[in-house]
This record gives sequence, structure tokens and C-alpha cells, in this order.
Amino acid sequence: MRDCGEKALPRPERKQPERKQKPEVVKGNKPESMDEVTKMIKELQIRQLEAQKRLDEELALMRDTFRTQ
Repeated sequence: MRDCGEKALPRPERKQPERKQKPEVVKGNKPESMDEVTKMIKELQIRQLEAQKRLDEELALMRDTFRTQ
């Protein structure tokens, strides 16, 4: 081994992986029964369908604009 007065290179520090915090359960949003869960799912489906309809309309408008150019 060489010992020419060279200094050892410092080791790069290893970062510890960040720990993910568990999401806190908010008691106010917790459904009380399966009926409430079913109602929430139906509302989410309605919102999703409305959003999809808006996206489809915007896409059609963009296609029409592109075709006219």
C-alpha cells in the first residue's frame, strides 16, 4: 500500500430515507354505515362522469379548432 502522505478521501454521507407519516383518520369524515359509503361512491361516480363529459367536450372543441386551421 502507498503511504505518500495522501489524505483519505471523506466518505459521502448517506441520507436516510424519509419516513412516510401515516395519514391521520379524521373522525368527522368516517362513514357510519354501508348506506353512507354507497351514497359517497354514487356521488363520486357522478362527479367523475361530469368531469369526463367536460373533458370530452373540450377535446371535441380542440379537434374542431385544429381541423379548421
